[in-house]
Amino acid sequence: MSTDLSPRIVRLDAFEERVRVRLEGVSADLVECPDCNLVTVRGELYPLEGATLNMDIQVYASAHSENGEVLAVNHEDHPCKEFFGFAPFKIYLMSRLGAPIASIKLYPR
Repeated sequence: MSTDLSPRIVRLDAFEERVRVRLEGVSADLVECPDCNLVTVRGELYPLEGATLNMDIQVYASAHSENGEVLAVNHEDHPCKEFFGFAPFKIYLMSRLGAPIASIKLYPR
C-alpha cells in the first residue's frame, strides 16, 4: 500500500525560470519497504519556449524531515540532444525507516 506525498512537493520556481523549463503533472508516493522508505517522484519536463532545451537539464528531488534534515536526494538527467517537446521523469528516493518525510523539494539544474 502506498501513501500519497504529492501535497508535500515544493517546486522551486526560481530554478525553473533560471534554466527556462517548467515541471508539470508532479506527484509523489511512499511505499514502506522492510529496510527503508521508497519514494517515487513523477512528472514531466517542458521547455518554457519552443520544443527543445538549450542545455542539458537534471531534475532533482530531495526529501526533508520536519526540521529540514535532508533524508534522501536523487536526480534524473535529460540531455538536450535527445529532448523534443517534453520528457517524463521518475525519480526514486530511499530514506531510513522512522524518519517522516515533511517535504520533497523538486527542481531543475
